[in-house]
Amino acid sequence: MSLTSSSIIPSKSLIPSNKPHHPCFFTTKPSRSILHISAVHSADPSKSPPPIKTPAATSSKAATVAPTTNVGTGKWTVESWKSKKALQLPEYPNKEDLDSVLKTLDAFPPIVFAGEARNLEERLAEAAMGNAFLLQGGDCAESFKEFNANNIRDTFRILLQMGAVLMFGGQMPVIKVGRMAGQFAKPRSDPLEEKNGVKLPSYRGDNVNGDAFDEKSRIPDPQRMIRAYCQSAATLNLLRAFATGGYAAMQRVTQWNLDFTEHSEQGDRYRELAHRVDEALGFMAAAGLTVDHPIMTTTEFWTSHECLLLPYEQSLTRLDSTSGLYYDCSAHFLWAGERTRQLDGAHVEFLRGIANPLGIKVSDKMDPNELVKLIEILNPQNKPGRITIITRMGAENMRVKLPHLIRAVRRAGQIVTWVSDPMHGNTIKAPCGLKTRPFDSIRLWSVMRLSRNIGSGNFGVAKLVRDKWTKELFAVKFIERGQQVLLTPTHLAIVMEYAAGGELFERICNAGRFSEDEARFFFQQLISGVSYCHSMQICHRDLKLENTLLDGSTAPRVKICDFGYSKSAVLHSQPKSTVGTPAYIAPEVLLKKEYDGKIADVWSCGVTLYVMLVGAYPFEDPDDPKNFRKTIGRILSVHYSIPDYIRVSVECNHLLSRIFVANPEKRITIPEIKNHPWFLKNLPIELMEGESWQSNDVNNLSQSIEEVLSTIQEASKPVFQSKAVEHLLGGSMDLDCFDADADLEDIETSGDFVCPL
Repeated sequence: MSLTSSSIIPSKSLIPSNKPHHPCFFTTKPSRSILHISAVHSADPSKSPPPIKTPAATSSKAATVAPTTNVGTGKWTVESWKSKKALQLPEYPNKEDLDSVLKTLDAFPPIVFAGEARNLEERLAEAAMGNAFLLQGGDCAESFKEFNANNIRDTFRILLQMGAVLMFGGQMPVIKVGRMAGQFAKPRSDPLEEKNGVKLPSYRGDNVNGDAFDEKSRIPDPQRMIRAYCQSAATLNLLRAFATGGYAAMQRVTQWNLDFTEHSEQGDRYRELAHRVDEALGFMAAAGLTVDHPIMTTTEFWTSHECLLLPYEQSLTRLDSTSGLYYDCSAHFLWAGERTRQLDGAHVEFLRGIANPLGIKVSDKMDPNELVKLIEILNPQNKPGRITIITRMGAENMRVKLPHLIRAVRRAGQIVTWVSDPMHGNTIKAPCGLKTRPFDSIRLWSVMRLSRNIGSGNFGVAKLVRDKWTKELFAVKFIERGQQVLLTPTHLAIVMEYAAGGELFERICNAGRFSEDEARFFFQQLISGVSYCHSMQICHRDLKLENTLLDGSTAPRVKICDFGYSKSAVLHSQPKSTVGTPAYIAPEVLLKKEYDGKIADVWSCGVTLYVMLVGAYPFEDPDDPKNFRKTIGRILSVHYSIPDYIRVSVECNHLLSRIFVANPEKRITIPEIKNHPWFLKNLPIELMEGESWQSNDVNNLSQSIEEVLSTIQEASKPVFQSKAVEHLLGGSMDLDCFDADADLEDIETSGDFVCPL
């Protein structure tokens, strides 16, 4: 189907611009630049960081950040935050009392140790690489009144149960972090609270003031920091006992009941999972792997809280004698909140100097360029595990806003761990007046590896997923629904075969060029696939190495992908739009007149064959390969040659000469190619006429063609438009409003989606 009227995608570079055609100059597949990583920690105040290599610009419209004067620069000290504007800090009426409390806290022992924070950073680095899952939970804010052993135990227990479910279902380690032992302070949108005409200072958390609505309770009291410290230390002491004293043993976790889900579908599913875990433990015991081993009876558990009350955080910051770095020893993990993450603010200034792993809370209001700059300030050495991005924007906003943030961070080459905070932004009021969250807005999708992108193009993104029950890998392509991206549902998701072998482009990059026999092996499969498409009255119109995938087997099977520019002779008229990739485009496609898409596909197949044989594009000027005008001129004049150092058989040369014919009426057709002597040599039996692959059997498809067309037609219908966005979708569209990089960049990686043939 045709999705655009005129779009040309730049081809990936095969050779440097100043080199002639020669196989040794064949470059590897382009990859995104990564910021320099050094052993010097980003928070190290005593060492000068090495120069950071700026990623090479891949587009004139790449994400940029306007320079900010004196942001994240200069010498850092534990008190340098005081020179910056500090928001959300209380005003203590008695400075002498405050100084006395802070002096006392300075002398107190640390609540956590630097080595523990370093261990957490290492675990988070694994999560950033997709090899672990981060689970963080706890109260919105801890209180003095609800402090007791039972509450601590219950929070710890539910996190262990959730961790067991995620670990068993996802088959990966789960990093358990509690919002505990320090999560007291609360940011407020208004410094004053009004009731019945009376205005008092807002309640800012039990470590600042009291929640009772009276003048005495609302006065900030520095002594509350002492009590917060003692409660945090006691909480962590109990958590350590639970984590290492046998309470966290795996066999105990699966035996705990979820009382509130009794006689419910969720309870039944949990009990089924617990039974499966017990079976696995029984198998281990039978095999001689004792469940009494420490790895089965203990667990790692870390604490976290928002870095909000800076005087308290400063007093618990210590210089680590092992690393020479400063650590905030009030918690293992700290984060900058939505209201205190200003680039030039006091909280960011404090956080940039401590070596703890850090979080950044972001809402739908976060600007992608600002996020990139904030990460640069907090992690200039781009150390994995240092930064966790915690999104708090609600289910509806996340589908629209989050991809822009991810795209900006990835373009900058920044390594972060992405976390979803579903409890903020999804709040509704129940009929009784209590705030709650709909389960459908906060639950995990059943496919665990959904967030791992394996390919993206002009019309959507492909993600690798694993079937929850069969463990089989699939690729799911998410296609944005044009103007309706502002509304929901925003995507059409198509489940397809996963091609584990990656692109044929990557294979040729690594090899330099193929032998004639190897090139023929892949060309035979390509022609067979294109022939099938044409038999279904579909012309591809963007055939190229990057859209030719391999299944990962020893004798790779070719898979044709990315039908974004395809045309159906059943549904559409003859194409006349100029689409595709310049190096592969047939001459008639450039003339903007009606043409036969099937014959144009033949030309593209010929270019693919030439590249496999030679290791360069046939119509690029060897002295100026990036000059599209010269490339187009050479295409129109059919100006190509095979270098003298490449030995190609007479039959192969003849086939290329029949393909590269300017007049499409005189060009060889797919049926004629399939009868050409060069093509028939060593032809696999499954590709011979009369043979059929099981994968090509339309009857094996899980959905009929009518069902697929019905789904696509339904996805094309306009959804309900609220008046708030009606004016955005009405009238003519301003193309300048679109993300130019997303529209023009042809970004693809190894492992992509496959159209079932």
